[in-house]
Amino acid sequence: MVKNQTYHWDDWKAEALKQGVDPKLAILGRAVMREEFQHDWDNLGSEVGVEAGPSMIEIALNNPDKARERWTHLLDTDGERVRILPDGTILEYHSGRKM
Repeated sequence: MVKNQTYHWDDWKAEALKQGVDPKLAILGRAVMREEFQHDWDNLGSEVGVEAGPSMIEIALNNPDKARERWTHLLDTDGERVRILPDGTILEYHSGRKM
């Protein structure tokens, strides 16, 4: 077992906090970066992946409400793979199949 291993999303959170990002928003950013990696959101890597770390901090500092809204949306929709209709019906984006 490897001890003291850190992941990119943990490093990102530490840097975000160091630069003054609100702690709750830093936790959300860490979560969305982790999910992008673990769920293989290929099309979102440049927005919320490891390579997007600096721009994520920038948006978190300059427009925290927009960051919170977008990152929450990505987590709620598994990287825009599903859509939840007002009646609670869940649709997969790729197939349009009801779940």
